[in-house]
Amino acid sequence: MGLIASDEPKKPDPNDAALTARGKLVYAEQCASCHGSNLEGQPNWRKRLPNGRLPAPPHDATGHTWHHSDRQLFEMVKNGTPR
Repeated sequence: MGLIASDEPKKPDPNDAALTARGKLVYAEQCASCHGSNLEGQPNWRKRLPNGRLPAPPHDATGHTWHHSDRQLFEMVKNGTPR
């Protein structure tokens, strides 16, 4: 993609077809392997794994993404989640 930070939109516009297409591509490349190509998440995502972590939740109304602020979600994507 090669965009520098100054090229990034200040506020995402869900009605911007180019930005939406870019978001779909980024999701497919970076997120779908865990969260699912249809936002379904991993099986048994509410049950902790032996290492204490939770599987990737769905990114739809059944998951819990909606209760995090945009800032929290940004930080999770940028820095990962605590172990």
